[in-house]
Amino acid sequence: MFHRVLRLRNDGFAYCLTRVPGMMRLLYNKCEHPGKSSVLFLPMIDMNSGDKTCILSTLEYLCKLASKHNMPAVVTFDQPLYWKASEIVNAAPDDSLIRNVVLMLGSFHTFMNVLGAIGTLMDGSGLKDIMETVYGENAVVHMMSGKAVQRAFRGHLLVDQCLTCQIVAKIMEDDPDFHEQVEELERLYTLMESGECTLESLSKSGCIRRIDKTVSLKKDELAAASKTGALWVNYQKMLGIARTPLFNISKERSVFPIFCQSRARVNHVSGSSGIISITCSMC
Repeated sequence: MFHRVLRLRNDGFAYCLTRVPGMMRLLYNKCEHPGKSSVLFLPMIDMNSGDKTCILSTLEYLCKLASKHNMPAVVTFDQPLYWKASEIVNAAPDDSLIRNVVLMLGSFHTFMNVLGAIGTLMDGSGLKDIMETVYGENAVVHMMSGKAVQRAFRGHLLVDQCLTCQIVAKIMEDDPDFHEQVEELERLYTLMESGECTLESLSKSGCIRRIDKTVSLKKDELAAASKTGALWVNYQKMLGIARTPLFNISKERSVFPIFCQSRARVNHVSGSSGIISITCSMC
Protein backbone atom coordinates (compact mmCIF):
# COMPACT_ATOMS: atom_id res chain seq x y z
CA MET A 1 0.00 0.00 0.00
CA PHE A 2 2.74 2.49 0.90
CA HIS A 3 4.27 1.97 -2.56
CA ARG A 4 1.15 3.42 -4.16
CA VAL A 5 1.06 6.33 -1.71
CA LEU A 6 4.67 7.20 -2.50
CA ARG A 7 4.08 7.04 -6.22
CA LEU A 8 1.31 9.59 -5.84
CA ARG A 9 3.57 11.82 -3.78
CA ASN A 10 6.72 11.64 -5.89
CA ASP A 11 6.99 10.36 -9.44
CA GLY A 12 10.69 9.85 -8.86
CA PHE A 13 9.86 6.65 -7.02
CA ALA A 14 7.89 5.26 -9.95
CA TYR A 15 10.83 3.70 -11.77
CA CYS A 16 12.46 1.96 -8.81
CA LEU A 17 9.16 0.63 -7.47
CA THR A 18 8.27 -1.11 -10.73
CA ARG A 19 11.44 -3.21 -10.67
CA VAL A 20 10.16 -6.14 -8.61
CA PRO A 21 13.38 -8.24 -8.68
CA GLY A 22 15.42 -5.24 -7.58
CA MET A 23 12.96 -4.49 -4.79
CA MET A 24 13.09 -8.06 -3.50
CA ARG A 25 16.89 -8.02 -3.55
CA LEU A 26 16.84 -4.74 -1.61
CA LEU A 27 14.55 -6.17 1.07
CA TYR A 28 16.18 -9.56 1.53
CA ASN A 29 19.83 -9.09 0.59
CA LYS A 30 20.92 -9.32 4.24
CA CYS A 31 19.00 -12.51 5.01
CA GLU A 32 20.97 -15.63 5.87
CA HIS A 33 21.48 -18.16 3.11
CA PRO A 34 19.31 -21.23 3.80
CA GLY A 35 22.11 -23.57 2.73
CA LYS A 36 22.70 -25.92 -0.13
CA SER A 37 19.54 -27.48 -1.48
CA SER A 38 19.15 -31.11 -2.45
CA VAL A 39 16.88 -32.99 -4.82
CA LEU A 40 15.63 -36.50 -4.08
CA PHE A 41 13.83 -38.63 -6.63
CA LEU A 42 10.89 -40.67 -5.39
CA PRO A 43 9.94 -43.97 -7.05
CA MET A 44 8.42 -43.43 -10.48
CA ILE A 45 5.20 -45.10 -11.59
CA ASP A 46 5.39 -46.09 -15.23
CA MET A 47 1.80 -45.20 -16.07
CA ASN A 48 -0.22 -42.38 -17.57
CA SER A 49 -0.45 -39.60 -14.95
CA GLY A 50 -4.15 -39.12 -15.70
CA ASP A 51 -4.94 -42.78 -14.99
CA LYS A 52 -6.87 -43.19 -11.73
CA THR A 53 -4.86 -46.30 -10.92
CA CYS A 54 -1.69 -44.23 -11.09
CA ILE A 55 -3.21 -41.53 -8.84
CA LEU A 56 -4.43 -44.17 -6.36
CA SER A 57 -0.99 -45.78 -6.19
CA THR A 58 0.58 -42.37 -5.58
CA LEU A 59 -1.84 -41.54 -2.78
CA GLU A 60 -1.32 -44.91 -1.09
CA TYR A 61 2.46 -44.54 -1.21
CA LEU A 62 2.31 -41.01 0.24
CA CYS A 63 -0.09 -42.10 2.98
CA LYS A 64 2.29 -44.86 4.09
CA LEU A 65 5.24 -42.50 3.95
CA ALA A 66 3.39 -39.84 5.97
CA SER A 67 2.23 -42.37 8.59
CA LYS A 68 5.86 -43.37 9.24
CA HIS A 69 6.62 -39.76 10.18
CA ASN A 70 3.32 -39.33 12.05
CA MET A 71 2.26 -36.52 9.72
CA PRO A 72 -0.76 -35.93 7.48
CA ALA A 73 -0.29 -36.44 3.76
CA VAL A 74 -0.65 -33.12 1.94
CA VAL A 75 -0.72 -33.51 -1.84
CA THR A 76 -0.91 -30.71 -4.42
CA PHE A 77 -2.40 -31.41 -7.84
CA ASP A 78 -3.08 -29.34 -10.93
CA GLN A 79 -6.73 -28.87 -11.75
CA PRO A 80 -7.29 -31.84 -14.14
CA LEU A 81 -5.75 -34.35 -11.70
CA TYR A 82 -7.33 -32.68 -8.67
CA TRP A 83 -10.82 -33.71 -9.76
CA LYS A 84 -9.81 -37.35 -10.20
CA ALA A 85 -7.94 -37.42 -6.90
CA SER A 86 -11.00 -35.94 -5.14
CA GLU A 87 -13.20 -38.68 -6.57
CA ILE A 88 -10.74 -41.33 -5.35
CA VAL A 89 -10.56 -39.88 -1.83
CA ASN A 90 -14.35 -39.56 -1.56
CA ALA A 91 -14.87 -43.12 -2.79
CA ALA A 92 -12.34 -44.63 -0.36
CA PRO A 93 -13.65 -46.59 2.68
CA ASP A 94 -13.93 -44.71 5.97
CA ASP A 95 -11.15 -46.75 7.59
CA SER A 96 -8.73 -46.14 4.69
CA LEU A 97 -5.69 -43.90 5.15
CA ILE A 98 -6.57 -42.21 1.88
CA ARG A 99 -9.54 -40.55 3.58
CA ASN A 100 -7.08 -38.49 5.63
CA VAL A 101 -5.24 -37.11 2.61
CA VAL A 102 -5.30 -33.30 2.32
CA LEU A 103 -5.78 -32.47 -1.34
CA MET A 104 -4.77 -29.03 -2.52
CA LEU A 105 -5.13 -27.27 -5.82
CA GLY A 106 -1.91 -25.87 -7.29
CA SER A 107 -1.14 -22.19 -6.70
CA PHE A 108 -1.33 -21.30 -10.38
CA HIS A 109 -4.82 -22.72 -10.89
CA THR A 110 -5.92 -21.21 -7.57
CA PHE A 111 -4.69 -17.82 -8.74
CA MET A 112 -6.44 -18.27 -12.08
CA ASN A 113 -9.61 -19.21 -10.20
CA VAL A 114 -9.51 -16.01 -8.13
CA LEU A 115 -8.88 -13.77 -11.14
CA GLY A 116 -11.81 -15.36 -12.93
CA ALA A 117 -14.01 -14.84 -9.86
CA ILE A 118 -13.04 -11.16 -9.66
CA GLY A 119 -13.80 -10.71 -13.35
CA THR A 120 -17.20 -12.36 -12.91
CA LEU A 121 -18.15 -10.24 -9.90
CA MET A 122 -17.04 -7.01 -11.61
CA ASP A 123 -18.85 -7.76 -14.88
CA GLY A 124 -20.92 -4.74 -15.91
CA SER A 125 -19.16 -2.40 -13.49
CA GLY A 126 -17.11 -0.63 -16.17
CA LEU A 127 -13.91 -2.48 -15.30
CA LYS A 128 -13.80 -4.02 -18.75
CA ASP A 129 -14.06 -0.59 -20.39
CA ILE A 130 -11.25 0.73 -18.19
CA MET A 131 -8.93 -2.13 -19.14
CA GLU A 132 -9.72 -1.66 -22.83
CA THR A 133 -8.02 1.75 -22.65
CA VAL A 134 -4.72 -0.14 -22.15
CA TYR A 135 -5.32 -3.62 -23.63
CA GLY A 136 -7.05 -4.83 -26.77
CA GLU A 137 -10.71 -5.81 -26.68
CA ASN A 138 -10.06 -9.51 -27.31
CA ALA A 139 -7.29 -9.58 -24.70
CA VAL A 140 -9.59 -8.08 -22.06
CA VAL A 141 -12.09 -10.91 -22.59
CA HIS A 142 -9.44 -13.45 -21.56
CA MET A 143 -8.23 -11.18 -18.75
CA MET A 144 -11.69 -10.96 -17.20
CA SER A 145 -12.06 -14.74 -17.33
CA GLY A 146 -8.68 -15.19 -15.62
CA LYS A 147 -7.17 -17.19 -18.47
CA ALA A 148 -4.57 -14.58 -19.41
CA VAL A 149 -3.08 -14.63 -15.94
CA GLN A 150 -0.11 -12.30 -16.35
CA ARG A 151 -2.03 -9.65 -18.29
CA ALA A 152 -5.03 -9.90 -15.98
CA PHE A 153 -3.00 -9.42 -12.82
CA ARG A 154 -1.06 -6.52 -14.31
CA GLY A 155 -4.29 -4.88 -15.46
CA HIS A 156 -5.88 -5.26 -12.03
CA LEU A 157 -2.80 -3.74 -10.40
CA LEU A 158 -3.05 -0.71 -12.69
CA VAL A 159 -6.71 -0.18 -11.78
CA ASP A 160 -5.92 -0.66 -8.08
CA GLN A 161 -3.16 1.96 -8.42
CA CYS A 162 -5.59 4.46 -9.91
CA LEU A 163 -8.21 3.86 -7.21
CA THR A 164 -5.65 4.28 -4.43
CA CYS A 165 -4.36 7.50 -5.98
CA GLN A 166 -7.89 8.92 -6.02
CA ILE A 167 -8.46 7.93 -2.40
CA VAL A 168 -5.16 9.43 -1.23
CA ALA A 169 -5.81 12.61 -3.23
CA LYS A 170 -9.18 12.93 -1.50
CA ILE A 171 -7.55 12.47 1.91
CA MET A 172 -5.01 15.18 1.15
CA GLU A 173 -7.81 17.58 0.24
CA ASP A 174 -9.67 16.92 3.49
CA ASP A 175 -6.64 16.66 5.78
CA PRO A 176 -3.63 18.89 4.96
CA ASP A 177 -1.63 17.22 7.76
CA PHE A 178 -1.65 14.00 5.76
CA HIS A 179 1.13 15.47 3.62
CA GLU A 180 3.47 15.27 6.61
CA GLN A 181 2.75 11.58 7.10
CA VAL A 182 3.45 10.89 3.42
CA GLU A 183 6.71 12.83 3.65
CA GLU A 184 7.72 10.74 6.67
CA LEU A 185 6.89 7.58 4.76
CA GLU A 186 8.97 8.85 1.87
CA ARG A 187 11.90 9.41 4.23
CA LEU A 188 11.59 5.89 5.68
CA TYR A 189 11.51 4.39 2.22
CA THR A 190 14.67 6.29 1.29
CA LEU A 191 16.40 4.91 4.40
CA MET A 192 15.33 1.37 3.51
CA GLU A 193 16.51 1.81 -0.06
CA SER A 194 19.94 2.91 1.18
CA GLY A 195 20.13 0.00 3.64
CA GLU A 196 19.95 2.18 6.78
CA CYS A 197 16.54 0.76 7.72
CA THR A 198 15.34 -2.85 7.68
CA LEU A 199 12.01 -4.09 6.44
CA GLU A 200 11.09 -5.28 9.94
CA SER A 201 11.67 -1.87 11.51
CA LEU A 202 9.81 -0.20 8.67
CA SER A 203 6.79 -2.47 9.12
CA LYS A 204 6.67 -1.54 12.83
CA SER A 205 6.75 2.17 12.09
CA GLY A 206 3.87 4.19 13.51
CA CYS A 207 3.78 6.22 10.31
CA ILE A 208 2.71 3.21 8.25
CA ARG A 209 0.05 2.25 10.78
CA ARG A 210 -1.37 5.78 10.79
CA ILE A 211 -1.46 5.97 7.00
CA ASP A 212 -3.02 2.53 6.75
CA LYS A 213 -5.66 3.48 9.31
CA THR A 214 -6.42 6.77 7.56
CA VAL A 215 -6.78 5.11 4.15
CA SER A 216 -8.95 2.33 5.63
CA LEU A 217 -11.26 4.86 7.30
CA LYS A 218 -11.59 6.79 4.06
CA LYS A 219 -12.44 3.57 2.20
CA ASP A 220 -15.11 2.76 4.78
CA GLU A 221 -16.50 6.27 4.41
CA LEU A 222 -16.66 6.00 0.62
CA ALA A 223 -18.20 2.52 0.83
CA ALA A 224 -20.94 3.79 3.17
CA ALA A 225 -21.66 6.82 0.97
CA SER A 226 -22.74 4.90 -2.13
CA LYS A 227 -23.13 1.42 -3.53
CA THR A 228 -20.70 2.27 -6.30
CA GLY A 229 -18.07 3.19 -3.72
CA ALA A 230 -18.74 -0.06 -1.85
CA LEU A 231 -18.32 -2.03 -5.10
CA TRP A 232 -14.87 -0.61 -5.85
CA VAL A 233 -13.71 -0.87 -2.24
CA ASN A 234 -14.67 -4.54 -2.26
CA TYR A 235 -12.83 -4.87 -5.56
CA GLN A 236 -9.66 -3.64 -3.87
CA LYS A 237 -10.21 -6.07 -1.02
CA MET A 238 -10.49 -8.96 -3.49
CA LEU A 239 -7.28 -7.83 -5.17
CA GLY A 240 -5.65 -7.80 -1.75
CA ILE A 241 -6.54 -11.48 -1.42
CA ALA A 242 -5.16 -12.18 -4.89
CA ARG A 243 -1.93 -10.37 -4.05
CA THR A 244 -1.24 -12.22 -0.84
CA PRO A 245 2.10 -14.04 -0.82
CA LEU A 246 0.43 -16.97 0.89
CA PHE A 247 -0.29 -18.44 -2.54
CA ASN A 248 3.36 -19.45 -2.68
CA ILE A 249 4.01 -20.01 1.01
CA SER A 250 5.62 -23.21 2.16
CA LYS A 251 3.31 -25.97 3.38
CA GLU A 252 5.39 -26.45 6.52
CA ARG A 253 3.44 -27.37 9.63
CA SER A 254 4.30 -24.09 11.37
CA VAL A 255 2.63 -21.96 8.69
CA PHE A 256 0.04 -24.40 7.38
CA PRO A 257 -2.85 -22.94 9.46
CA ILE A 258 -2.07 -19.49 8.04
CA PHE A 259 -1.95 -20.99 4.58
CA CYS A 260 -5.40 -22.51 5.06
CA GLN A 261 -6.77 -19.17 6.28
CA SER A 262 -5.58 -17.59 3.05
CA ARG A 263 -7.19 -20.33 1.00
CA ALA A 264 -10.42 -19.86 2.98
CA ARG A 265 -10.52 -16.21 1.88
CA VAL A 266 -9.99 -17.41 -1.69
CA ASN A 267 -12.94 -19.78 -1.28
CA HIS A 268 -15.11 -16.87 -0.12
CA VAL A 269 -14.31 -14.84 -3.27
CA SER A 270 -14.83 -17.84 -5.56
CA GLY A 271 -18.09 -18.79 -3.84
CA SER A 272 -19.44 -15.24 -4.14
CA SER A 273 -18.98 -15.37 -7.90
CA GLY A 274 -20.73 -18.72 -8.22
CA ILE A 275 -17.52 -20.58 -9.03
CA ILE A 276 -17.19 -23.91 -7.26
CA SER A 277 -14.43 -23.64 -4.70
CA ILE A 278 -11.88 -26.41 -5.15
CA THR A 279 -8.78 -24.85 -3.68
CA CYS A 280 -8.26 -27.06 -0.65
CA SER A 281 -10.13 -30.01 0.78
CA MET A 282 -9.39 -28.84 4.33
CA CYS A 283 -10.39 -25.17 3.99
